[in-house]
Amino acid sequence: MKTGKLLALDDLMAKSGVKKDDFVPTLINAFAYQGKQYGIPKDFNTLGLVYNKDLFKAAGVAEPTNDWTWTDLQAAAKKLTSGSVVGLSLPADAARFVPFLWQAGGDLANINNAAGQAAVDFYTGFESKDKVSKLPSELGMGWAGEAFEKGRAAMVFEGGWLPADLNNNFKSVNYGVVQMPKGTAAKSNLIFTVSYSISAKTKNPNAAWALTNYLTGSENQAKVLKAGFALPTRQALASQITNPNSKAIFDGAPYGKPFNYASANTGKVNDEINKALESVMLGKSNVKDALDKLATTIKPLLQ
Repeated sequence: MKTGKLLALDDLMAKSGVKKDDFVPTLINAFAYQGKQYGIPKDFNTLGLVYNKDLFKAAGVAEPTNDWTWTDLQAAAKKLTSGSVVGLSLPADAARFVPFLWQAGGDLANINNAAGQAAVDFYTGFESKDKVSKLPSELGMGWAGEAFEKGRAAMVFEGGWLPADLNNNFKSVNYGVVQMPKGTAAKSNLIFTVSYSISAKTKNPNAAWALTNYLTGSENQAKVLKAGFALPTRQALASQITNPNSKAIFDGAPYGKPFNYASANTGKVNDEINKALESVMLGKSNVKDALDKLATTIKPLLQ
């Protein structure tokens, strides 16, 4: 958008009667720049708290709700940890941690301030202090979702891709999904989305728009919902989301932020965050030192 490689879609949208209000605001706004629209959101996911109902029942713990707080999550993780099962499996992954940073009132530009330290201390503390979480690799798993699927973790934070896999390949797992817990400052979430956009150099803008309009139109977006992996971006389809697990993930969008917080450098920033988190989780660094080093490393990447 900033480099002029994409075509502004505003005139094409107006001619077709497509309005920004047709889409979830946080999704459509992710592809706007200086008052112009450069993309239409394809589909999306947010993170939900996926939990094993049978493990909750066995531990005598009430199932989570959309009103859970950080304190509730901590208390449940402790009670659910038993034998080879951890209450929670948190990876050293920016794509799971960053919402907690925002929930604490923090931001990447000031990652080593009090809010940033509180967020990292909370997130890593499940493993480094409370011993109620383990990295997926420590459980012999490739990712947290696998630890959940195989009964080694009672809770994980994942998007709609995990319920889709559970429904297809792990049908015996009795699970539920609720929204992420509220932090000390606010509710927040991470939005995973991409757009359909058009090259500024296209020789056929009308044809390109016709395809984009169809793919993001109500008919095709209803197919996205039916497929069950991702969620539709049109607000009107919210009423068709009757599955409570899908609804929990959909409802994370209004207060979520898109997964492009460092623009072209997001991947590099994520790598540095991952290293910092792992160093604390494994006891190789304390929170303050890890964050001071991280802040210095990512500062030029956030410019």
